[in-house]
Amino acid sequence: PALQLSDDDLKKLVMKRPQLLGFSIENLGGTTGFFRHELNLYGAELGDMLVRAPYLLSYSVPNNLYPTVVYLRDDVFGCYDDIERRREAVSATIKRFPLLLGYSLEDNLKKKVQFLRTRLDVSPMELARMISTYPQMLSLSMEKNLRPKFNLFTQQLGFSREELRAVIVLTPTTLSLSLEKNLNPKIEYLLRDVGLTKKQLRRLILQTPGMLSYSLDTRMKPRMEQLMAAGREWDNIPAPVFGLTEKKFMKWLESSEERKLLKEANRSK
Repeated sequence: PALQLSDDDLKKLVMKRPQLLGFSIENLGGTTGFFRHELNLYGAELGDMLVRAPYLLSYSVPNNLYPTVVYLRDDVFGCYDDIERRREAVSATIKRFPLLLGYSLEDNLKKKVQFLRTRLDVSPMELARMISTYPQMLSLSMEKNLRPKFNLFTQQLGFSREELRAVIVLTPTTLSLSLEKNLNPKIEYLLRDVGLTKKQLRRLILQTPGMLSYSLDTRMKPRMEQLMAAGREWDNIPAPVFGLTEKKFMKWLESSEERKLLKEANRSK
């Protein structure tokens, strides 16, 4: 079988998209052939993707799939000189997020890509890296998601466009974090409860953008409380400590305390 589907996978595919039973063999063959020739996806690899996203088989190749793939290949990943590398980038991106092929090219994808380009002033290579790492960003609403989050960083926290670009390029998954349930509570905690200034918070985030993805209750609060109990000065705390395992963090904290005590002892001599 072209897709190398097991009986269970075939059943899942049909149950998710029973309309496919009404498609002609030529129609289905044309679509699977497109994935093979344009994206080098075939056999079990293509089968696995279609079980996850069977609606792809119902999309028009000339009106939907092909224009979107060409746009991704020649525009989004056009920074790569080698055409094969572009195809590999598109293939990897689609495997990671098949739903991308379902969005309107003109009304959705192009507008969001342009928004990211202009708002962040990213280079072609940075844009390619962001989208290949987190293609789901192109599924986010500009008005309800992207724009409010960018405004949080720039208007409320004082990030420059260059600083915002650095954060999003390094950790584009930051855009997946909920404003109400994630970003706002963490930022409020760090500013109000911990007492960081906005400048100190910007420094922490710029040093380790991924810190915003850590759990507030199980990672951020315990670490901050331990740092406060140790009397650490925020300007001298290396932000990467938030990414350490608990064992490594305690080892760092203990060694840091020893250096601090030694320094104070030397001063008193």
